[in-house]
Amino acid sequence: MKYLLIVTFLGIVCLGFSCPNGWIANGSKCYHFSREEESWVEAVQVCKQIQGTLLQIEDAAENAFIQSEAQLTNVNYWIDLTDIEQEGTWVWMESGTPLSTTGFSDWNDDPANYKDDGEDCAGLYEADGHKWAVTNCADNYNYICERDNTDGGSVVG
Repeated sequence: MKYLLIVTFLGIVCLGFSCPNGWIANGSKCYHFSREEESWVEAVQVCKQIQGTLLQIEDAAENAFIQSEAQLTNVNYWIDLTDIEQEGTWVWMESGTPLSTTGFSDWNDDPANYKDDGEDCAGLYEADGHKWAVTNCADNYNYICERDNTDGGSVVG
């Protein structure tokens, strides 16, 4: 009986600090790489439905992890970055953090080259090793959701 209680306790503790099914752990975050394509707006909504947010890349280490995982699939992915509110001012939409204040970016081309052409969302572009690319928000890409690595559950998709 004593061993059963220990195993049960350990099982509860482990479940409390693991990613849900369909998510990949890296540090304090869990990531869901979608299998389906959506527009940028739809990707934001789907991430919320599965209790996450569209990916906001914080630093070079996180970017390297995301790129290594993304390269296993050979598809483009949406991230949470947009200049839809003010042309040329890139902001992580969920947090409202301007890209200029984060000190990190990984563009495949200078985003200033895309002013006033309706391309207001950013994604990870497969042909350039999943570097960040400016694109039209209505395009359909796969997407990456993130959430804190603190609770259980599962996701389909």
